[in-house]
Amino acid sequence: LAAAGLRAGALQMRFSKEFRLGAFTNPDDAVWRKAVDLTIEGGHMAKRLGAKELVVWSAYDGYDYSAQADYWAAWTKIVRAFRLVCDAHPDLRVSMEHKPTDENTRFSIVDSAGAAKLLVREVDRPNMGVTLDVGHCLMAGENPAQSVALLGDRLFGVHLNDGHSK
Repeated sequence: LAAAGLRAGALQMRFSKEFRLGAFTNPDDAVWRKAVDLTIEGGHMAKRLGAKELVVWSAYDGYDYSAQADYWAAWTKIVRAFRLVCDAHPDLRVSMEHKPTDENTRFSIVDSAGAAKLLVREVDRPNMGVTLDVGHCLMAGENPAQSVALLGDRLFGVHLNDGHSK
C-alpha cells in the first residue's frame, strides 16, 4: 500500500459459508466463538495494515422464516460478540454494517439503522459504531439522510452505492 501511496482506512470482515447458520448469532457456541476469534484476529490485521477501523458484516446473521429463530438468544449473542471484539481492540473503531436481507438470509437480525443504533447502545462501548451502506438503506426502504441523522456520532463510515428499494 505504501509503495502505491495508499493507506488502509478500514478492514472489512466477511464470513465464509462455514458460518451459514450465523457468525455472531450462531446457536453452536464453538462456531460462535470461532467467529468472534476470527474477528478479533481481523482487528489485529487491521492494525498491522495501519487501519483505524474494523467493519463487520455477516450475510449469515439472520433467518428465513417467522418463528424460525430464537430472536432474543440471537440478539444476546450478537451484543456479547461485539462487546468482546470492542474490548479486545479499544484503540480500534469497530463498526457494524447492517443490511435488511441477503441471498443467504431473508431477514437480518440487525436489519435497519434503528436496529443498528440499538445494537450500538446495548454493546455500550465507546469504540462501537455503524457503517451505513446507502444501497442497504435503500433496500430497507430507509431514507439514507434520515439514517445518518439517527446514527449521529456513532456513524463511523459510509459505503456509497446504489440498491433496489422496496
